[in-house]
Amino acid sequence: MKRVLIEEELNRLLQPHHSFLKRSDVRVFTAGSSDEILRIHRKELVDLILTPVDLPGTGFEQIAAVIRGDVLTRAVRLVLVAPNSRSAIEACSRCKPDAVVLRPLFPPVLLARAQQLLNLDWRENYRVMLSVSVNSTTGNDAFFCRSRDISATGLLIETDKKLALGSRLTCSFSLPGGVRIQATGEVVRSVAETGAGIHEYGVKFLQLSPGEKEYLENFIDTVALERAS
Repeated sequence: MKRVLIEEELNRLLQPHHSFLKRSDVRVFTAGSSDEILRIHRKELVDLILTPVDLPGTGFEQIAAVIRGDVLTRAVRLVLVAPNSRSAIEACSRCKPDAVVLRPLFPPVLLARAQQLLNLDWRENYRVMLSVSVNSTTGNDAFFCRSRDISATGLLIETDKKLALGSRLTCSFSLPGGVRIQATGEVVRSVAETGAGIHEYGVKFLQLSPGEKEYLENFIDTVALERAS
């Protein structure tokens, strides 16, 4: 479990974005002042702090000095958001941050830097080994195949049908919990012929409904967390 401490206003700005902060293996704490950041970090020993350098309360340079000076709290990753001015940048450098993001703030840049510092894999790279039956159609031609490998961006299918790269499929399958997923996909990779005339293909999802996408992402997060525990 990764623990992330975010200043309240910054958290409100980041929450609308789909990011690692919504993963089940990430716990988010919020703080309204620099003093509260120190108090929460001392209690929770978070892995990452995201905060503007110009916070209410005790100057953040002083708070950062306390954090970096304590053997129990110093290992935290620190990302500061600051105005694009020489004085602000100099103030940030005295806080010994791991990264500084200047205003105007572009949230995806901040989120990507934070995720990198946490050494979290991108969810799209998680793959779940799961045996499911897939009913697929190419044009008017329906056929049956199986999948053992599902990610947030596609799946690996096994079938005795020969498919050309670029073929468009409509795939329908069920995951644990009874939720049925129907997705349009494209064959982007011919993996191998496994014997007995069975072919393996990599299929990239082209379209998922918002509800199906959310369920699939949550399912993959849950499996990834179970693997890590």
